[in-house]
Amino acid sequence: MARTAVSKGLTVWFLAHRDFLLDQTAGTFADAGLPISFLAAGRKHNRYMPLQICGVGSLKSRLAKLQPPALMLIDEGHHIAAGSWEKIYTWAASSRK
Repeated sequence: MARTAVSKGLTVWFLAHRDFLLDQTAGTFADAGLPISFLAAGRKHNRYMPLQICGVGSLKSRLAKLQPPALMLIDEGHHIAAGSWEKIYTWAASSRK
Protein backbone atom coordinates (compact mmCIF):
# COMPACT_ATOMS: atom_id res chain seq x y z
CA MET A 1 0.00 0.00 0.00
CA ALA A 2 2.80 2.39 0.87
CA ARG A 3 4.60 1.78 -2.44
CA THR A 4 1.44 2.32 -4.47
CA ALA A 5 0.55 5.53 -2.64
CA VAL A 6 4.06 6.95 -2.94
CA SER A 7 4.20 6.04 -6.65
CA LYS A 8 1.06 8.15 -7.12
CA GLY A 9 2.70 11.12 -5.39
CA LEU A 10 0.77 10.70 -2.15
CA THR A 11 2.12 11.11 1.35
CA VAL A 12 2.23 8.15 3.71
CA TRP A 13 2.81 8.01 7.46
CA PHE A 14 3.59 4.80 9.29
CA LEU A 15 2.91 5.21 13.02
CA ALA A 16 4.56 3.17 15.74
CA HIS A 17 5.00 3.68 19.45
CA ARG A 18 8.35 1.98 20.14
CA ASP A 19 11.85 2.75 18.86
CA PHE A 20 12.50 -0.85 17.86
CA LEU A 21 9.32 -0.80 15.75
CA LEU A 22 10.52 2.36 14.00
CA ASP A 23 13.81 0.60 13.23
CA GLN A 24 12.13 -2.60 12.03
CA THR A 25 9.82 -0.62 9.77
CA ALA A 26 12.71 1.42 8.35
CA GLY A 27 14.53 -1.81 7.53
CA THR A 28 11.48 -3.31 5.86
CA PHE A 29 10.88 -0.22 3.73
CA ALA A 30 14.59 -0.01 2.84
CA ASP A 31 14.57 -3.68 1.80
CA ALA A 32 11.61 -2.84 -0.45
CA GLY A 33 13.54 0.04 -2.02
CA LEU A 34 11.34 2.73 -0.52
CA PRO A 35 13.11 5.92 0.61
CA ILE A 36 11.96 7.05 4.04
CA SER A 37 12.33 9.82 6.54
CA PHE A 38 11.53 9.84 10.21
CA LEU A 39 9.21 12.04 12.19
CA ALA A 40 10.52 10.88 15.54
CA ALA A 41 12.73 12.24 18.30
CA GLY A 42 16.45 11.92 17.68
CA ARG A 43 16.08 10.84 14.07
CA LYS A 44 16.74 12.59 10.79
CA HIS A 45 13.66 14.26 9.33
CA ASN A 46 13.19 15.37 5.73
CA ARG A 47 9.75 16.92 5.36
CA TYR A 48 9.89 16.52 1.58
CA MET A 49 10.00 12.73 1.68
CA PRO A 50 6.58 11.26 0.92
CA LEU A 51 7.05 8.30 3.29
CA GLN A 52 7.48 9.15 6.96
CA ILE A 53 7.98 6.70 9.81
CA CYS A 54 6.46 8.45 12.80
CA GLY A 55 6.91 8.05 16.51
CA VAL A 56 3.53 8.63 18.10
CA GLY A 57 4.83 10.92 20.85
CA SER A 58 6.81 13.11 18.46
CA LEU A 59 4.00 13.25 15.97
CA LYS A 60 1.43 14.24 18.59
CA SER A 61 3.52 17.23 19.64
CA ARG A 62 3.97 18.47 16.05
CA LEU A 63 0.44 18.21 14.66
CA ALA A 64 -0.12 21.98 14.54
CA LYS A 65 2.76 22.27 12.05
CA LEU A 66 1.72 19.42 9.76
CA GLN A 67 -0.78 18.49 7.09
CA PRO A 68 -2.36 15.03 7.34
CA PRO A 69 -1.08 12.37 4.96
CA ALA A 70 -3.10 10.76 2.21
CA LEU A 71 -2.53 7.38 3.88
CA MET A 72 -1.82 6.64 7.53
CA LEU A 73 -0.69 3.11 8.42
CA ILE A 74 -0.91 2.23 12.09
CA ASP A 75 1.25 -0.43 13.69
CA GLU A 76 -0.57 -2.30 16.43
CA GLY A 77 -3.91 -0.69 15.63
CA HIS A 78 -5.44 -1.82 18.90
CA HIS A 79 -3.73 1.23 20.44
CA ILE A 80 -5.95 3.65 18.47
CA ALA A 81 -8.22 4.23 21.47
CA ALA A 82 -5.27 5.36 23.64
CA GLY A 83 -4.86 9.09 24.26
CA SER A 84 -2.00 10.02 21.91
CA TRP A 85 -3.13 7.73 19.12
CA GLU A 86 -6.71 8.97 19.34
CA LYS A 87 -5.54 12.59 19.23
CA ILE A 88 -3.60 11.94 16.02
CA TYR A 89 -6.45 10.03 14.40
CA THR A 90 -9.02 12.67 15.36
CA TRP A 91 -6.76 15.45 14.09
CA ALA A 92 -6.22 13.69 10.75
CA ALA A 93 -9.91 12.91 10.29
CA SER A 94 -11.05 16.45 11.15
CA SER A 95 -8.36 18.02 8.94
CA ARG A 96 -9.77 16.26 5.89
CA LYS A 97 -13.14 18.02 5.99
